[in-house]
Amino acid sequence: MRSPESLTLREQLNNADRMTREVMDHLERAFIPQSHELRRVTRVSGEDAPSAQLADVTLRAQVDNLLKSDDYTQKMTENLHAYLTSISREVNKIVAGQ
Repeated sequence: MRSPESLTLREQLNNADRMTREVMDHLERAFIPQSHELRRVTRVSGEDAPSAQLADVTLRAQVDNLLKSDDYTQKMTENLHAYLTSISREVNKIVAGQ
């Protein structure tokens, strides 16, 4: 992917818009449901039975999925931030008449 600075302002705006929608979609369809599922799995059931061991395996898998989702979210938001910073610089240049 090319750096935001190498693109026109219009391309930067289009890409930032697309990335914003992608971040929102990821949060709504993946990250938030995964965090809710993790909360559900970690609720104390009051049982100390073999099913609790299954919960441990399930818990580890849920945490792993959530951490991977968080890493992806962080990368997406860092890319979006780079675009927004570049857009801000470009707009400031236009407003300042440079």
